[in-house]
Amino acid sequence: MKILVISSIFPPNIFGGAEVAAHSLACLLVRRGHDVSVATLKERGEAETWGEIQPDGYRLYRVNSPRGYTLFARNKQKNPLKKLWWHFLDLFDPRNKILMNKLLKIEQPDCVDVHNIIGFGFNVLKTISQRGIPIKYFLHDFSLSCFHASMFCNGVNCHKQCSKCVVVGQLRQNAFKGVQNLAFVAPSSVPYEKMNVLVPLLSAYPTEVIKNSPERVSYMKHLYASGPIRLVYVGRLDPVKGIDFLLDVLESLSVEYSFVLDVLGSGPLEGELKSRFGTFPWCKFHGFVSSSVVSSYISSADIFCMPSQWAEVYGLGTALALQFGVPVVGSDIGGTSSLVRHDVTGILVEPNNKQQWRDAFRKLFSDSPTMERLRQGAQKHQSEFSDDYIADKYDKLSALLLGA
Repeated sequence: MKILVISSIFPPNIFGGAEVAAHSLACLLVRRGHDVSVATLKERGEAETWGEIQPDGYRLYRVNSPRGYTLFARNKQKNPLKKLWWHFLDLFDPRNKILMNKLLKIEQPDCVDVHNIIGFGFNVLKTISQRGIPIKYFLHDFSLSCFHASMFCNGVNCHKQCSKCVVVGQLRQNAFKGVQNLAFVAPSSVPYEKMNVLVPLLSAYPTEVIKNSPERVSYMKHLYASGPIRLVYVGRLDPVKGIDFLLDVLESLSVEYSFVLDVLGSGPLEGELKSRFGTFPWCKFHGFVSSSVVSSYISSADIFCMPSQWAEVYGLGTALALQFGVPVVGSDIGGTSSLVRHDVTGILVEPNNKQQWRDAFRKLFSDSPTMERLRQGAQKHQSEFSDDYIADKYDKLSALLLGA
């Protein structure tokens, strides 16, 4: 099958998990024997690429944006009127269609996988559909119901849309009117249930829950043969990720128990957190590291920590930990609550409840049989995150759309 993957952000440019998931799935599909091409937007300083074969086996189209800046570079644009105009053009700019028609004419795909359309423009969905090409639209975030794609504002998860998000969400959903042979792919069931309420058009098309494909890695030998309990956090150092909350909880336990937390990632809180916790022997900051280093630390850990304060749609770090058979202590919210089987593959805890988090860690630190039971539970369910499990579900949905 010839597949065109559309992701306006794509590695090595990484803002969140969607582009990592798009890359991982593209590589998986190549390994499954599919003919895969990827279309993304060129960032400043990068060379434009039209169909260059990549080491992982897919063809890459890294093309110029029809507008002045890309989604990846959006935070550099401070003028609110220019931002508003950019998003208006993302819905209606005819140059979006010209670019997409050029890509489709070159590739002639059997189907198109849309991971992130913002930047290419929502109006290209009809351009694809008018050529009779099936579309799989991946719901990596809440962009069809929220201007910021997060349903999270002022430190609180949004349970309904504000007026701005109602307007933006409706305009984006209108872009799907008349689109034929479309299916939605949700990486987890819990956020999809919320989306289904906010985005009525989802009920008009088939939807399949297919976990994101973690980056392919070799199973690493443990970095630590013995010593204290090893915890690991992977993600942005940002308040919405709950890293500051996690460190506060662990600081209160550091006198009672012997453990080490490896923190992998960077972000706006990095300087502050290093200043507060960087001198403690139980806390190690490693900054932004490669996927192979991430895999090494996660596979060597006793517990993976996911203290997110907002209802993330998925959680690639959580999925990777479970792929390695490492139990998770995570917030009982969003994708984490869908990925983790409570008291089987990990422990789900109320977000932002310090006492519950302390109790969860105390239980694991002081009760080795419980730790071992969760480790065995995580290992028992590793197959749910395997390449074959994910690719089989993907191929079945593709066959449905293609009428095979």
